[in-house]
Amino acid sequence: MQSDEWITKDKNCTKRPKIQISGGKALTSIFWDAHGISFIDYLEKGRTINSEYYIALLMCLKKEIAKKKKVFFH
Repeated sequence: MQSDEWITKDKNCTKRPKIQISGGKALTSIFWDAHGISFIDYLEKGRTINSEYYIALLMCLKKEIAKKKKVFFH
């Protein structure tokens, strides 16, 4: 239906590309420091980033950093 349009008899139709369904989007959060990657997280399909997710993500990051060295995180 989207490609339907009114044209006059003397005018040619415009060609429209075929619509392709994409594989979807993926969100990856990567945290690093001077020594390299500290933590990687992949957002589950269908989820969105909200405050609860972001707080949980930062808490996991804090735990990973604490394993490596003494760091104060605020």
